[in-house]
Amino acid sequence: MPLDFANHTDVKWLLDHDRTLALLRKQTAPLLLTFLFSSFKQTNSPTRSGSDLHARLNDLLFALNDGQPGTAGEPADQHYNRSAKQYIEEWVSDQLLRRYYEPNADEATYELTPAVEKAFLWLTELTQSEFVGTESRLLNIFTLLREIVQNTSVDQAERLAELEREKRRIELEINRVRAGNVETYDASRIRDRFSLLEDTAGRLLADFRQIEHNFRELNQQVRQDQVRTNLSKGRFLDDVFRAQDAILETDQGRSFTAFWEFLMNPSRQDEFQAMLGHVLALPDVQRVQQDRQLSRLKSSLIDAGSRVNRINHRLMEQLRRYVDARNYRQGRRVAELIRQIDQLAVEVQADPPTDKAFFTIDGKPDYEIVWERNLFEPPLPTRFESAELQEGSAADIAGADRLYEQVYVDTNVLTDRIRRMLRNRSQVSLPDVVAEYPIEKGLTELLVYFRIATLWERDKKAYIDESRTEAVEYATADGHTALAQLPPTIYLR
Repeated sequence: MPLDFANHTDVKWLLDHDRTLALLRKQTAPLLLTFLFSSFKQTNSPTRSGSDLHARLNDLLFALNDGQPGTAGEPADQHYNRSAKQYIEEWVSDQLLRRYYEPNADEATYELTPAVEKAFLWLTELTQSEFVGTESRLLNIFTLLREIVQNTSVDQAERLAELEREKRRIELEINRVRAGNVETYDASRIRDRFSLLEDTAGRLLADFRQIEHNFRELNQQVRQDQVRTNLSKGRFLDDVFRAQDAILETDQGRSFTAFWEFLMNPSRQDEFQAMLGHVLALPDVQRVQQDRQLSRLKSSLIDAGSRVNRINHRLMEQLRRYVDARNYRQGRRVAELIRQIDQLAVEVQADPPTDKAFFTIDGKPDYEIVWERNLFEPPLPTRFESAELQEGSAADIAGADRLYEQVYVDTNVLTDRIRRMLRNRSQVSLPDVVAEYPIEKGLTELLVYFRIATLWERDKKAYIDESRTEAVEYATADGHTALAQLPPTIYLR
């Protein structure tokens, strides 16, 4: 919710507790921002290994201390007088860097936090160039307003009238183009729109850090609840799933789901990449100092979305481990109780208790009354026709030869086809491969393509979106066309 600037307490609390403001107040803020930007943003690297990060910071500290005088009369070699490890430990402690360990990894992995991403955005806005596009922002506001009005109106006549106006506008534009009157943007308008594009793309990539942070907080809360909770397994899992559903049903969760479905559409990806390449190739755009990450925007968005999905999958994996561990502990507890009961039975075997109520059972009994059961119903007898059976032959059965036909699909051939297509592309979808190399051996060949994706996914060379399906068209062995419903599958280079 937006900050109430009229409330002194809220403003003071934000200034005292916001991590981005605390970062900017740090004495080492110039070092921190310079180093993290060059290590992560400038190289478009979402993560860095511990050894790589320490080596980079050591090199930067040496260059700064060797080339800059100290502050307040200190000697040059005392300008940054701590080691790279000490600085990184401080930034991790202040939650400006996140440190974690990948499965089967020998060293830590580091990534930026939302506070650092916000600091980059703020400083970018403070150092904006003298050119500030206003027309594109106003048109963007106008377009959004018109979209909201059109999609919230239930008046059929109003919707039809708006569509007719849009139709007439498009027809007039078509007639002008056919007459040779083609209007294009001048250099000023191109710079205006491109400035808005860069700003929006940068904010979109930075927002993913906050989405990752929200899912990670849920994961951490689950881990803490596992230690503190006294609830039964069913009640605990119910609370966890409710919390996860609550995040996915928020405006942010629904927006991310819609974004991911849009981005995973192969036709949308091709259209996006083609338009981006066209814009970056414009002479007026090339004269502007471009953000280098804009040329890798599509791959950056896919990587950021995949990271969010992986965090969610890790939460599910954590829940599965919790259930397994709880079942194991409960099994051991039951075995221990049975052993204690056996020991007590042996001890009182010679002198058993005379009181009939020498034990009690917690909870309400589960009654199973005899007359509540269904009566026995004899099975219906199997009736056979009286016709005599005659011995036949396989030749009498139409199409019996198909029983002896073996379909062999060479996995290496299909793998070479995929890699051949990936030479000039960063990724290809399964429908793209089938369109380039039509199916020759029916459904079996299509399933082998899908199995290759499942094997590549383990090495992060493929992505399978199991949350939905798409229709893949292929030719059957008899020449007909069929459709197979498979999860969207993408091969990565």
